[in-house]
Amino acid sequence: MTDCISNAGRDLIDFVQNNKFIIYGAHLVAAELSGFVSTGTDNRNFLGFAVTSAADNPKFIKGHPVRCFDEYELEKDTAVL
Repeated sequence: MTDCISNAGRDLIDFVQNNKFIIYGAHLVAAELSGFVSTGTDNRNFLGFAVTSAADNPKFIKGHPVRCFDEYELEKDTAVL
């Protein structure tokens, strides 16, 4: 099981190094995921956090914007994590 998790983690890191992405959500799990994918990467592909509503959400997490999902102009190959 540990090998499977390690492989999935490496695959995710490889993916985010080569593709633009946003993280859906702006609370604990989203912040932890951003920390994980930022480890060993330069963040140039991370566009920010997307939420359904700006109410009750921070404007930034770890220096990255938190915006309503429909405010992002996503390209067809932008991933949502």
